[in-house]
Amino acid sequence: SILLLGELKEFKNTNGHCFIPANLPSNKMLGQWVHTQRQLYQQPEQQNAISLLNNETVEHDLTDERILQLREVGLDLDTSNFNYSSMSFQTLWDDRVSELIQLKKQFGAIEKGLEQGNSNELNTWATEIKQLHKIGMSTGLPTQLTKERLDELLSIGFSFDDE
Repeated sequence: SILLLGELKEFKNTNGHCFIPANLPSNKMLGQWVHTQRQLYQQPEQQNAISLLNNETVEHDLTDERILQLREVGLDLDTSNFNYSSMSFQTLWDDRVSELIQLKKQFGAIEKGLEQGNSNELNTWATEIKQLHKIGMSTGLPTQLTKERLDELLSIGFSFDDE
């Protein structure tokens, strides 16, 4: 846990925030740990819970001292899961868009990079974004693919054509 607290501090120093998705691509264990800390804080009856983290049994003991440490780093333990999910979606979004820009630089075009690159997670994300776009276009219902995000993807050369 102390190691993960250090990784949380490092993430905050690098990114300027602690909005970490549970499935953080660069460090899934940190993402799961942060998610668990928030859950334990919001559900005090679970504070001495035991769970599996990467197939290892982990005891969760959220002490007052740990709560203070998490808050000192800047982790918002009070934010609702829904709002936190939206903020962590933005974190993941920013990471993925950066990866797409790098692919474009490396391969000349994003689609070529997705075909020739070796990031299954980025390919999966791109497919999910295309599905969100398709759902939004066909139903007219709002999705997390806002007009601003759609414009951002189009501006870097992301193609929705292979839907």
